[in-house]
Amino acid sequence: MRRFGLKHIAAAAISCHAVVAIAQDELVIYAFQDGKPASGLTAVLDGEARAEIGADGSVMFDLAAGSHSVVFSDQGTPVQTIRFNSAKGQYVDINVALKPGAEAQVSVEPYFGAETAVETAKAPKGSLGGRITNNGVPLAGATITVRGTGATTTTDANGRYSLELPRGVYELEINHDGFTAPMAEDVRVVSGVSRNENI
Repeated sequence: MRRFGLKHIAAAAISCHAVVAIAQDELVIYAFQDGKPASGLTAVLDGEARAEIGADGSVMFDLAAGSHSVVFSDQGTPVQTIRFNSAKGQYVDINVALKPGAEAQVSVEPYFGAETAVETAKAPKGSLGGRITNNGVPLAGATITVRGTGATTTTDANGRYSLELPRGVYELEINHDGFTAPMAEDVRVVSGVSRNENI
């Protein structure tokens, strides 16, 4: 079996951290249309901040406390408007299924990062999965621990892992071949969404 040293895991942690770090007061939206990610649509927060929905159906915005609206549009034509409120220091996750000619199905989940373990455990769940590699080589038999939750899983022969967690923000830690290092901080799990997080 090939041995991976701490420096390899630490290097992966640094590069992964740079990709997935998020700020407080953040809005994450996952939008789907006809059961597929609504990539290519535009989301406009409060008539000002504008972003195109990504290939996975997601878009993120910084968020201040107050009343908000998000308008989804297709080539400038409004498709759906969602209104919600947020408090200072609060995360907001929105999961929306857009249906032409029908009202969208919308789930809005506001929460604080400092909520209790009991509150987190009662929250709706989402899925997190992906593949762990080191220099392109699958890391089989690695243990992924979700800090502060007791949730763990082990990668398969192809380096793939899967976890189901309550919506929230987590830190993932990887242990392989006797070494443990933080792998990803501020990994967001959104209720009702299967998210891919390759490390």
